[in-house]
Amino acid sequence: MRHISIIAIAIQSLVLYGCGANVYDPNSMPKEANTRTISENPSPDKTKLLTLKEHSWKGERGYTQVFIEFQGSGSSVYSVDTTGVDIRTYWVDDNHIIIETKKDYKGREKWNQVQSFGDIVKVRYVER
Repeated sequence: MRHISIIAIAIQSLVLYGCGANVYDPNSMPKEANTRTISENPSPDKTKLLTLKEHSWKGERGYTQVFIEFQGSGSSVYSVDTTGVDIRTYWVDDNHIIIETKKDYKGREKWNQVQSFGDIVKVRYVER
């Protein structure tokens, strides 16, 4: 019986705290977080929102992100590991966007399409 109790405690610890992973601590988050909205463009049918934002922390580098909000969900489309970049976003129609960027930007993610249920948005990149 003692072995079962020890095993149960070990399993509970793994479930609650992960396998060596840090537990989320809101006090460990940067205090000087800053988000700046560069542009917000609704789709032509007004059902989605294309947003370009910069996220940064005082004393640390940040990132720039293109995000699409669907009705009830959202998805990051493209992001680069810096702020102050020259990126532009446009809707072509309800299901196609253009992201103008530069070849030398180092991307974190770069999707060719994003989807929420049956609503698909295709992405075309124009590199300058």
